[in-house]
Amino acid sequence: MQKFNRRNAGVGFLAAACSALALAAFPHFEHAASAQPALHFSPATINYDGHHAQVYKIVQGGTAYMPVYYVMQALNEFGCTNQWNGSSWLFSVSNSQAIDWNNLSIGTGKVALYLNQRLVSMVDPIVAIDPNSGKPTTYMPVWYVMQMLQRAGIACSWNGSQWSLANQPNLPQPAQAGLWNSAFINGDATSVSDLQMYRHHVNVLFVNAFDLHTNGTLTQDEGQVACSYAHQNGMLAIARIDSFDGSSLANLLANPQNALALAQRIVQAVVAGGYDGVNIDFEFLPAAAQVSFLSFLQQLHVLLANQDKWLTIDVPAIDDPASDTWDRAYNLQQIGEIADKEVLMSYDYSYPGSPPGPIAPLPWVVNTISYTVSQTPSAKVLLGIDTYAYDWGNSDNPSVLTLQQVDNLASQPGTTVSYNASTATPRLTYSQNGITHTVYYETPASLASRIAEVGAFALGGIAQWRIGLEDPATDQVLDSLVPAETGGTTAPPVANATTTAVTNNTTS
Repeated sequence: MQKFNRRNAGVGFLAAACSALALAAFPHFEHAASAQPALHFSPATINYDGHHAQVYKIVQGGTAYMPVYYVMQALNEFGCTNQWNGSSWLFSVSNSQAIDWNNLSIGTGKVALYLNQRLVSMVDPIVAIDPNSGKPTTYMPVWYVMQMLQRAGIACSWNGSQWSLANQPNLPQPAQAGLWNSAFINGDATSVSDLQMYRHHVNVLFVNAFDLHTNGTLTQDEGQVACSYAHQNGMLAIARIDSFDGSSLANLLANPQNALALAQRIVQAVVAGGYDGVNIDFEFLPAAAQVSFLSFLQQLHVLLANQDKWLTIDVPAIDDPASDTWDRAYNLQQIGEIADKEVLMSYDYSYPGSPPGPIAPLPWVVNTISYTVSQTPSAKVLLGIDTYAYDWGNSDNPSVLTLQQVDNLASQPGTTVSYNASTATPRLTYSQNGITHTVYYETPASLASRIAEVGAFALGGIAQWRIGLEDPATDQVLDSLVPAETGGTTAPPVANATTTAVTNNTTS
């Protein structure tokens, strides 16, 4: 490890800022500090750009504090200009348009944090003698500084003893730049054939590449066929990693060493497979796992950013945050600060285990988008689009159908098809062996109504679940979202119709 000498600080540090910081006096802060309980120092590390700086942290009242001086040097090394004037810490990044200004909470502390000349937070520091230099040094609360850096697009993570910072990544872009017309896809040749035949404006593929075992290891890469096809056709290939065992996953992430090992394992797999990034689909985490999940995502983001890889995260569709309890592990504001893109899973309003009902009724979808963009920059959000159907019989466990299978059912004698325009909800009923079946699914009209919300909310695009489940008619609607630098869409208008029902009385 490298141990910084404050009298001979490293390359790139602004001399004026260095001098001002090293000698700055804070009479009012020092007086306050003298009345504080005894401070406890312990070793910590700042990792950045291949450097490892050994410093001392302070933990007080459950909050970790790190010395401003060393953090300043690390930030200056990779282009985040920052200065300390004794009462304010001034940060500046070149790409001001990428800064997330959502949900600023300024606070009431004694020291101001500014980002590109805008106040983002007031915090209370600790002034103490730095064991490395023997000089009075200001220590800042790690959490608040990290929040500000993440707003500026700087990946950073803190695991209690190591603060890691990543350079601004040079993320790969698809040949059709602009909005993401993305789709999930299995990695096999059949799925690629479906894509090749029917879709022409997909520019990002989320490839079902890996599953996560409960012990933290990954399955073999199953996505190379799709990954190769994507790159041959100017698309990004993002490796999807999923887990639906929330309890086991929570136990895994609760151990910092295991969480870091998982993050490292994921990055190694993504790099080895030649993917452009990763999609994290970790579902059913308990509320108690929120902190450890965020810490894992921060560490993963730093490791990916250092490899110029995307971090995309699937997030639940929340329409009533006050009453919803099942999704408390997913803090959309903080996930939005970490992720490069979010996939909003705005489907399964009705689901296996529920009574029959629509999969993605439009008013509910709009509410979930509205809440998500109140927590996350809208350009990061990809609207999840379902292209499947649920067929309920005499139980709450429906069969999953493709839209082509629904088309076949709709052509059968005695089938009744209806469409509720107020909710953009198609429904089909039929009888089989004396049992009435109710099928909820999607049509070109229902999908067009949702794609129109991409423009209405200035979202970053769509994410279809998944290639191979749709039919040719819905393929055309999905392809109507043409990636463009202007962020516009060409989704067709939706007819303003009332609920209709048509029964197929054709005899065979």
